[in-house]
Amino acid sequence: MSSYSETHAFLSGLYASSAQGDIEPTLEAMSDDLIFEYVGPLDIYPFCGVRHGKAEMREAVASISSEFSIDSVSLERLLVDEKGYVAILAATATNRKTGIQMKCELVDVAKTGNGKIIELREYWDVEGVTKQLMGKRLTLAS
Repeated sequence: MSSYSETHAFLSGLYASSAQGDIEPTLEAMSDDLIFEYVGPLDIYPFCGVRHGKAEMREAVASISSEFSIDSVSLERLLVDEKGYVAILAATATNRKTGIQMKCELVDVAKTGNGKIIELREYWDVEGVTKQLMGKRLTLAS
């Protein structure tokens, strides 16, 4: 990518295609020996944990898709430099078993090299999502 606007457009396209269930463009943008992690408690969310390579990333995405339908993902903010990027996302998803729709903010931290994404970690509001799935209202601290 030669400019911020090109990088933003490229990454927006990747996130949009992933939200539609097509992860192939994202996989093409990643190195074969990718390190990929959904950060969160594996005992509650089986899709969490560290994965190595595209095949394991595909398995993690399939695990998420079996539990949640992704309703929307929007790229809210993007910080880019020569070493990678940080993307702040807003997402909504519906639990397939309960029908509960939840909102979640996510932060993706990626390292890049040789024109590919070589590491990607996704941080998300585990506590907020869990409360929403349990049917509890979220309140802001006063």
